[in-house]
Amino acid sequence: MAMTPEAVQLRFDNRILDARVSANAAVAKLFSAVFELAVGQLAELDFWRIPTPALIGWEFPGDEHEQFALNYFDRETAWLSQTGDVHLEMALAADFERVYDVHTVFRREENVTARHMTEFTTLEIMWAIKRDWTEIMEFSEKFIISMTHALQNCERYSKLTKAARRIYPRAGDFKLGLDDKGRMVRLKFSEAKQILRDVLGRQTDDLVDITKEEEAILGKYLASDESIVGPATDIFFVTNFPRSTRPYNVYASRDNDVDTHSVDIIMCGQEISTGYQCIHDYKELRHAMATRKHPIDADSVAWKPFVEAHEVGMPPLGGVAIGLNRFLQGFLGAADIRETVLFPRDASRLRP
Repeated sequence: MAMTPEAVQLRFDNRILDARVSANAAVAKLFSAVFELAVGQLAELDFWRIPTPALIGWEFPGDEHEQFALNYFDRETAWLSQTGDVHLEMALAADFERVYDVHTVFRREENVTARHMTEFTTLEIMWAIKRDWTEIMEFSEKFIISMTHALQNCERYSKLTKAARRIYPRAGDFKLGLDDKGRMVRLKFSEAKQILRDVLGRQTDDLVDITKEEEAILGKYLASDESIVGPATDIFFVTNFPRSTRPYNVYASRDNDVDTHSVDIIMCGQEISTGYQCIHDYKELRHAMATRKHPIDADSVAWKPFVEAHEVGMPPLGGVAIGLNRFLQGFLGAADIRETVLFPRDASRLRP
């Protein structure tokens, strides 16, 4: 039975006592396991960790309301970072080739709900693309499948999952739904919208991003035996998002001027990961910054190092960001993302 918001807050107010319940302690340890597995995989694949700054000197015009601002020694405004991709891209310009960071990021999220936190953990992975943008999807697929299998089958982690089932009965029990080639279900954005309209009876706009409600509806449908897409699955790809729904620096499709080289992973009805091929050409980047809905000044002091990294030579590149809290939430079947953190932070909480 779902807990009331008051009961959830009471648990978070008394987190030490709450963590003495073995199932809750198991959740905290499983988060550590997710981190351990991710970093181990990346080391085996010859990725190098580049710690990216939490304090940054630029904002994204139009998105200032989502960022925390700080007075930096009375000299200038600093911002708490929401992503490390700017610095990871710059590292690729320095010929690191395969880089990542797993770090705390911050979002000025004013809603106090089961979906939102102001501080959470993201794994960002970037590399020089050797073939084409589909490498991003293939890498993400192998990475997620490997982590899931390890959590389900390795004794060190499976016993934690078993303990967590006292509170989360679905912990570890979700469908990967792989096809006969071992691949996850893949839907193009246009196909996902068509299913929402023609199969699920939803009114939806093909040029507007998939909403949280639509993610949940698609997730429920694809996990059911009624799905006509492929094997019943709790996790799937959505690819080729329209340019209007993606960041300014995502490459447009070679096939048309509407789609992009981009992919999201939906797990248990919510997006846990996004990936795309980034613009690496200097002139194209400057154009994309200037024509953004809220333009970015490529010659500003704040953005100049990033732009210069492309001028000196940036390889074709792409990457993926995975919300580790959301991944664990999906693995547990938990209703509240804050339960994946021992000491969560949201708009109402700075303690304990």
